[in-house]
Amino acid sequence: MNLTGHRDYHDEVVRALIAIGNPELGEAIRKDRGSQLEHLGIRFPGLRKRVKQGFSFYDLPEEQVLEIWDALWRSSPYGDVLFAALEYYAPIVRKRISPSLWPVVKGWSGRVDNWCHSDILSGLYSRVLERYPDEVYPHIQAWNAAEEEWLRRISMVSLVHY
Repeated sequence: MNLTGHRDYHDEVVRALIAIGNPELGEAIRKDRGSQLEHLGIRFPGLRKRVKQGFSFYDLPEEQVLEIWDALWRSSPYGDVLFAALEYYAPIVRKRISPSLWPVVKGWSGRVDNWCHSDILSGLYSRVLERYPDEVYPHIQAWNAAEEEWLRRISMVSLVHY
């Protein structure tokens, strides 16, 4: 998929999230979490509901949906877009985990800059760890020894289902 397509999907997601956001709350959230990302001020129940309603790319094959969420995760300046990706995958990983998921989402740890993204991503990682321990656990161990505080936190929280 080309960059223009990803940009269009990003714009679609951002428009939907702005429609349910509160800019003042977003700024308060950003400051509270010490995040470098912009936050649109969306409470989680509203975010979950909007993610469940779907986006135009949900009709694409699973691998393309993952490619889109990955591109959005890696490029969006909005923390809420990252939360949307996590909310999309949270119910999926409770039921089944595609072998293609881990090679993509393991890279998401590098974008974490606050406890909330860290802990929700760790919840996803804990499910993948349960299913694919031989592939995931070496990364958890490496992150535990990392200089980066968020990788160390992810390494610990990923060991707990919650």
